[in-house]
Amino acid sequence: MNQDNPIYVFILGNGFSQGFGFPGFKQLWDDCLRVSSKTSDIKGDFEALLDRYPLSYFCENNIKDIELLLSVWSAYISIYEKIIFDHNNKISGRAHYETYLVNLCGHLLEYGDEASVSANYFEFSKWIFDKLQHFEFCFITFNYDLLLEKIINEIKKKVIYLKDPKEENEIIVRKLHGSVNWLWANTPSLQRKVNGWKPPIIWSDKGKSIYIYNINDDYSNIPYIAFRSPPVLIPPILNKEYTGIFQELLTLATKDLRKAKFVIMVGYSLPNADLLIRRFLLNCFKSASPKWAQWVYVNSSQKHCEEAKKLFGEDSRLEIINDS
Repeated sequence: MNQDNPIYVFILGNGFSQGFGFPGFKQLWDDCLRVSSKTSDIKGDFEALLDRYPLSYFCENNIKDIELLLSVWSAYISIYEKIIFDHNNKISGRAHYETYLVNLCGHLLEYGDEASVSANYFEFSKWIFDKLQHFEFCFITFNYDLLLEKIINEIKKKVIYLKDPKEENEIIVRKLHGSVNWLWANTPSLQRKVNGWKPPIIWSDKGKSIYIYNINDDYSNIPYIAFRSPPVLIPPILNKEYTGIFQELLTLATKDLRKAKFVIMVGYSLPNADLLIRRFLLNCFKSASPKWAQWVYVNSSQKHCEEAKKLFGEDSRLEIINDS
């Protein structure tokens, strides 16, 4: 790495991915009621859970709100498991919940495959490649998809999630809400039965038997032993918990922002459900980020731009751009 280059930190939300053809959560609702081509192994389970609470209630009443669904569903599971101590996954509904998350991930993977044909994909790849000759880039994202990974791979660079770059070809991507290619398992011996491929472990807590793997981009070919293991995500729910790998990612993101010359937020709506992240960004803006750093907030929604102005206040270091 060239330590003399200015460091740009990009903070990305769903609005960024939508620019490459990804849907918003409301549009994803209909997609997620069919099995993704990336998740063929869950077809039977997914058909069964369509009639289960709480998904059936949302379907019957045509409530197309994935965020509300996942909030209600996770709260229901949590309460059930606190009251019924001898529960199992099927009784509590956790297995069905995790099946739904896997299917959601599968659809996001599909959209990632399609993104590479968009004009924006080509233009952004070229822009990053050119700018990296003069600047250091770091990405902090709340998106689960692999769009950034695909673009970074396109320009022959390597993504690193949980460490600092040591080589010129490494680019930081901090995924504060997890990623569709991260899979939890309780064993350090995960591998595919067919060819013996062992996915790399990107984070672990050996004392609690937690191992998080990078399984690439296909849930229909999950490594042996991990078939029932869930993807490592913080769903878009109200009661988010930033523990384990997510706590470490927040610490690393704070460190990244301390070194930034420019911080550019693109397509992140600052939702009220993300109270911890709103506080995290505000604290970084006021104290962690250098006083000479310039922050830019870009969003196509005037409403979200007004929310950013309200959160960060009037400050010469912040520029708000309503890019519609």
